[in-house]
Amino acid sequence: MTGQPVRLGAGEHRGPSLNRSPEPESGQAQYSRPKVSIDSNAPTVGRGPELQQLDAALEALDGHASACVALEGEPGIGKTRLLRELRDRAEARGHLDG
Repeated sequence: MTGQPVRLGAGEHRGPSLNRSPEPESGQAQYSRPKVSIDSNAPTVGRGPELQQLDAALEALDGHASACVALEGEPGIGKTRLLRELRDRAEARGHLDG
């Protein structure tokens, strides 16, 4: 079993950034993330190299070989979205039951 981690770099972040707003009573800034819904039917954009690595792992499974994938990256960079895409592709190939 071989493979490289799929690294999602900070320069590739296209998601929402932290919002900063002052709290009136204390004058200290409060940080919060905007609420965002993820449309799982939306196409994955700008992740060609990462999707190629995931497809290579799925091809190994097609040939009854082992495969291991590690996703790493900063919060909000798109790891969950990429895992959803991997799940969808694995399911389409018949690698997932139920």
